[in-house]
Amino acid sequence: MRGRRSVTAELQRPLSDADFDVLADFFDADDAPEGRMAFSMCEGLLAAVVSGPSLIVPSEWYPKMFGQSEPFYADIEGLQDILTLIMRWHNELAHALRENPAGLELHIGNEDHTINAWGAVLWAAGYFQGIWLRIDDWEPLFKSSEAGMIKPIVDLANCLEKTGNKRAFDRAAKKAALGLVQAVVDVHDFWYERRTMPARPLVRSTPSVGRNERCPCGSGRKYKACCGSR
Repeated sequence: MRGRRSVTAELQRPLSDADFDVLADFFDADDAPEGRMAFSMCEGLLAAVVSGPSLIVPSEWYPKMFGQSEPFYADIEGLQDILTLIMRWHNELAHALRENPAGLELHIGNEDHTINAWGAVLWAAGYFQGIWLRIDDWEPLFKSSEAGMIKPIVDLANCLEKTGNKRAFDRAAKKAALGLVQAVVDVHDFWYERRTMPARPLVRSTPSVGRNERCPCGSGRKYKACCGSR
């Protein structure tokens, strides 16, 4: 029991700057295998996973990150360290969105704290990868009167169509990125309210019929000897 508690406590521990550096080095490595997500894209994916309408287990989204069915790493202990950091990342995002949305920080900036246009676009692309894992479940948001809350994320993802014009790409991406944090918080809250809403009690459209009462079908027989026996 003590061992289980220590593992749980470790997975709830916030990531340090050094931890994020390890993750960035792993996902953005020059020799990363084809299909592996970029660091900022991974964060977008995780944000969608923890915000959406239904539970998605790691075995479903790990392959999206690694670009293959099983993550490859030369050192098995190194792999476990990466997987642990990813789960802590997942849990940290979930906690921030639920408990401290005002303090939510996304990794879409440069070292001088300006917006990194390409990083923001990749972040949004990762978010949509998370949506596609449960696209049918997300449909109520897209069809609701509140669908506009996700517009900054949509606009960022659409910037991928502007990569041929760097100036237009940077301008559009940086403009959309200004609303990214609020959009992520609003979408999380939209689904969180629905996930935690108590189930409505079942209400019969017609009153129940006693077994010895006359059958409502009009036969004149007792319910237990008529429709109630079927």
